[in-house]
Amino acid sequence: MKQLSRQILLFAIIPPVLVLGVGPASKYITVSQSPLRMGEVLGLFVPLVTITLCWLLFQLGKKEWPTLYESIIFLILAAALAEGYGMNLSTNAVGLRLQAMKTSEAYTVTHFFDEFLSHYLWHFAMIGLSTLLIYRQWRHPFNREQASLKPESFAGVIYGVFFFGCIIEGGTVAMGLPYALLVTFFGLMWGRKKLRQQPLLAFFFVAYLFALILFAGWLFYWGGFPQPTELGVTKFLTDY
Repeated sequence: MKQLSRQILLFAIIPPVLVLGVGPASKYITVSQSPLRMGEVLGLFVPLVTITLCWLLFQLGKKEWPTLYESIIFLILAAALAEGYGMNLSTNAVGLRLQAMKTSEAYTVTHFFDEFLSHYLWHFAMIGLSTLLIYRQWRHPFNREQASLKPESFAGVIYGVFFFGCIIEGGTVAMGLPYALLVTFFGLMWGRKKLRQQPLLAFFFVAYLFALILFAGWLFYWGGFPQPTELGVTKFLTDY
């Protein structure tokens, strides 16, 4: 269980750092003798690291090996995550270089893949992997051990901020908000007495509960769910 708690912390910290680092790195650093920016190179590692850390959580500390069907579902969702994020990374880079051609068909198609299809595919995969990890933990609790829930709660807050940021900036609130509500409701109704035996469930419960609080605050302050870049709130991070 201690090993799983450490893996949860890594999962909550490393992917957000990589994703958030893409914007500033692209804005300030250019790869020597290459048309690529450093952020575009850094972004190549996001799905690789994220899927690897997801796989470690999927193993549940080698307590119970996944079934064939669970493994197939994991592979499909991992492929969708890689496809969605890779699509977003590449079309974002191309769109940046088409700013002077906004009336062209090339820019229109690139914008669709960048701002719509890639976001929904990537975030659907995030949600799907979360569901699969929760399902695995629910089926295989740690009956003889109890987690302190401190690292899981800390990691949950970090991941909740990351999830909220991805969903609100990606314009996928219609998908992300109901899912966060469902996981929080599930945790409150059926999982609250089992959180110490299920650290993964505890982690995602805290994460999506905190994300819900952020969604509520955003709705109250702005009267809706506008993207931060539309408001100029995160322009220094995402305008690359």
